[in-house]
Amino acid sequence: MNHSCTRHGLGDVFRDKPVYVRALFDRFRAMVDERGPTTMIVYRDRVGFMVRVRFCGAIPKRDHIELAFWFIKREDNPRFSKIETIATNAHVHRAEIRNLEELDGSVHRWIDVAYRVGCREHLRVPYEPCLSQSSYDWSNPALPLFAMKEMGESALGLSAMLWDRMHWILFFGPTGTSGTNVLDI
Repeated sequence: MNHSCTRHGLGDVFRDKPVYVRALFDRFRAMVDERGPTTMIVYRDRVGFMVRVRFCGAIPKRDHIELAFWFIKREDNPRFSKIETIATNAHVHRAEIRNLEELDGSVHRWIDVAYRVGCREHLRVPYEPCLSQSSYDWSNPALPLFAMKEMGESALGLSAMLWDRMHWILFFGPTGTSGTNVLDI
């Protein structure tokens, strides 16, 4: 993960780069801004965009700009020069853009998909306002903690137990090392 201990400006990133590479970035930045509010983070040699987390970025090169997008699913497309799988739900797709015509509808779609990752939409559990103790399957370890608040104080003890189970599942998977289902323990 990129980070910077010093402050940089766009002039630093585009120093010694052709004017058309900066024009490519400016068009890409406008496309990102069209999608919604973001924070632009300038590093020594690249620029990132984030909502809650970084979701896309641009690296200026000598004769093109390399764009990077975080998708939760791998998308095979000949326009991607490289796809890096970081985790099961983290795939960084890179595309090399050499002219303004390549900043087309596909790039708009990639920005849209990545923007939703930046908002962390893939981690949200749908809210069920009518959730009641009698209608919920308590064996489901993915019980939204915010839904327990709707059920009152009686759910507090259960929330601690489910929290422990969630940690177990995150680290060891749904079954223990002996093959026993964690939910049966």
